Formats: sequence, C-alpha cells, structure tokens
Amino acid sequence: MRIMSRLMATCWLLAGLSPAAHADLQRFVYDGADVPPLPGVLVRSEGEPPTGNNEVDSGYDYVGDAYDYFLEMFGRDGWDDKGSPVELTVGTCLDYVGFSCIGTTSLVPLNKKAGPLGLVMGTLSTMDDTLAAEYAVGVIESSSEMVYFGETGAIAQGYAFTFGEVVDLTNGVADVPGGRWYFGDDVFYGLLGQVTGIKNFIDPNEFGDPAKMSDPLFQCGHLSEGGIYANSSLITHAFALTTDGGAFNGHDITGIGIEKAGRIYYRTVTELLPRTATFLDNYNAVQQACKDLVGTHGITQSDCIEVKKALDAVEMWMTIPCAGACPAEPLTSCDESAPGKRTRLTLIDRWTSRDTLSWDLETSGIPIDDAMVDPRFYSTQAMCLYDHSGPDGAAVLKLEAKANIQGLWKPLAGGGWSARYPSRLPDGVRKISLKNTQSGTTRIRVAAKGENLAMPDLNSIEGPLKAQLFNTFTEHCWSTDYDTPVISPKGDRLRAVEIGN
Repeated sequence: MRIMSRLMATCWLLAGLSPAAHADLQRFVYDGADVPPLPGVLVRSEGEPPTGNNEVDSGYDYVGDAYDYFLEMFGRDGWDDKGSPVELTVGTCLDYVGFSCIGTTSLVPLNKKAGPLGLVMGTLSTMDDTLAAEYAVGVIESSSEMVYFGETGAIAQGYAFTFGEVVDLTNGVADVPGGRWYFGDDVFYGLLGQVTGIKNFIDPNEFGDPAKMSDPLFQCGHLSEGGIYANSSLITHAFALTTDGGAFNGHDITGIGIEKAGRIYYRTVTELLPRTATFLDNYNAVQQACKDLVGTHGITQSDCIEVKKALDAVEMWMTIPCAGACPAEPLTSCDESAPGKRTRLTLIDRWTSRDTLSWDLETSGIPIDDAMVDPRFYSTQAMCLYDHSGPDGAAVLKLEAKANIQGLWKPLAGGGWSARYPSRLPDGVRKISLKNTQSGTTRIRVAAKGENLAMPDLNSIEGPLKAQLFNTFTEHCWSTDYDTPVISPKGDRLRAVEIGN
C-alpha cells in the first residue's frame, strides 16, 4: 500500500499536479496550562467543531495549513510521509526545560518509529509561521535525520524556519502589514503592535544574525548549541534572495518565486543532504536539486543560475570560521578526580574503522542535575584532551556529544543522564554517561570509535595530558590530569591511569 501511495505521489509531481486534500489527517489539540506532564488535556480531535478557544482552534487550523502545503506541493502524506498524527499542546510555559512562555518545540519519534509528532507551543506562540516551522522539523528529521548541533543544526533549523515562513506566506491568512520575511511577526505584532519578530530573512543583521559566512555576527562556540539559531540565517537569507531577488554582497539576483524556491529547497533537505551536512554540502546540494528539477514545475536552467547567485551572495561555499566546542585552553575551576578514585584513559590507533577511545572518570563536586540542564533539550557535552608537552597546551582531541538527539538521552536512577548513539555521532561518539554515585561522587564514561574519530598521532604525545568534559550550556566542567601516559612499543595504543589526590 505504501509503494502504491509513493507511486501515486510521484506521478502527481511529475505531471505537475497536486493530490487532493488528504482525508486521513489526524490532529489532537491539548490544553497545556497544567503541564508537565505532556501533552496536557485533550480538548479537540480531528473533525470536531471549534471550541471557542482561539489558541486551540487556530493551532488546529495551522497544523492543517502545514499539512496541506507539504501534501499539495510535494505529495507528502503528513510530517513523516506515513500519515502519522500530530499532537499539539498550546498555551503552556515549560519552564522546567528553560522554555519561555512564548517558546516552541517539537518532539519527533526516534529512529523512524511509528508515533505522533508532538508540537508544544508557548502561550501567545500559536501562530502559523512558528507552528509550521515546528511541523517542518518533523519533516526534516523524518527525512534526513540531520544532527541538531553546530553547522548541521544551523542548516536544519534554517530549513525549518524557511518552510514555516513559506506556509505563512502561502496559506491565505492575512499577514502582518509589512511582515514579509519576518519570522514570528504575528507573535510580536500582537504583543507590541509593531512589525518585528525574531528573524528577518532579508536583513538578518536586524536581529543580530549573520547575513553571510564572513559576517562578524557568525556564532561559534557553545552559544545556542553552536549557533544553530543565529547561523540558520544563511539558509533563510539565501532562500529570500532566491525567491524575491535583490542585490547583496556584489551579486544581483533575479527572484524565481516562492513556489520554485520551495520545491528546490524541499528536494535538497529531504533527499540530498547527509546526516552531518555542512554549509558546503548544502551549497552543492541546492544547486544539484535545481538541476534535477529543470523541466518540471516551470524550473529552468536560468533559474538555477539565480539560485547559485543567492548561495554565493551569502558565501555558503566558505568553511565556517569556527574551531569547535572545545575551548582553546583548558578550563579552570572544574570538578577534579575524587580522592582515592582511579581514572583511566585509553586511545587505540589501529586503522580508521577501529580507532577507539574510552574514558572513565570519577570526580567530586556538585550533583549532576545541578551541573547540567536536561540534555534532551539543551547543551552539548564536549570532551577535550590537551597535551601540555607542547608550547601552548593545544587540544589534541575534541569530541562532542550533541544535545537534541531526542530520546537518546535518558535519565538515570539516582540522578544523572546516559546516551547511546547506535549510528555514532559525526566525531565517533557512541556512548556517554554522567551519573551520581551513592558515595556522593560523579561517575563519567565516554566511548568513541570508528573512522570519524579524529585520533591524534600517539607517538607525538609526551604529556602531561589533561582530559576535560565541558557542558556547553552551564559551562560546568569535569577534569583530570595524567602525568605519565604510556605509549605502546608499536605506537598504536595510549594508556593513562591516575589516582585522585
């Protein structure tokens, strides 16, 4: 049945037609005034009449707008193309995850498992662009499963913002006067009575976002998960220029219109981007998507020239000007190895697919739940290994266990968190745990393996070594020193053991 469904959708798209509205859309809207726990109290289900509550009824309609856009434009049956339901919670303030009362989030079933898409909208935030953007997160994660951190996360977030605004501009609901390319304009127009928002696609600098890769406003480091929100403006700016045209950064772009641009960007994010996409990957993929679509939906080779101009204008081809989450120098005031506790570090350099790291540390200090926020929503744990035999003690190994890989982080009994990454993260991390022990210490374990593990030349390491785990949101850190790391005669194994003082 699914094969036939996909075949029919493909035929519609090749013919330049749109399928009829899907009768199987399932929406469930909940009142979130008393959450947690999510989703709240069910107040309206699919097909039921309006409740008279504006947030409930508007949210119900806006989910339909997002669904209809992806169905009518791309033949996509729901956020996951499987017709799975949407559970929308409105009117809530999720302060227990650092979530403001006008914030939004999406909860996507992991590993393409069946289940509903959860959308949570803060009080006053149930607007068409914000809700459609969270719906688009479901579309993106179910299609490409891109890692939600740093460069890749900024790309994914940029596409979510983009499709949120596209739905806003095409759903037939009157926009705020002068609100074109303002994301969140409906929320803030209602609050302030003036045209503003949280992003301006055509003028990113208005809200402190970079307009191009070399912009001084480009964010690096741990801020906002490696700059996912600010740096997403490269995607949204390129899209706005592609759609409407304009002059920027020495390029004069002729707009190709929102429908063509939307089709090109949809193909890019759902079919062409890898799980750990870079901006350069996106630069090439958008152009490839345009070439693939030439001859369909009115898209021409001339359109592809304008698409490239927009990408060039925002300097999508450049390497990001960032050094990663690890600080340039070791952090101070970290929780150190607990007295009498053994800490071990092992690095094995065999060949690329079997490179291995394991680190086992027990520290004294504050409890885990006071040292880090819920990792399912915020922060990255960055493991940084520094070799002090060199003149500057530079980091020789950097690993980042990303946040927002939803559902993989799980709370531990007694306090703490653990995450396993079956497919491994971009830098090879496959397991990390931080937990409280009965003796009042913190036990930390990190494991990484494979070709993406950036193994240093073990023969060049003399020590002493300093290994640290750094929480990028709270900036709390855990640390230990290894004075005499031992290198095997073959130079393929480093083993370091220390006892806390």
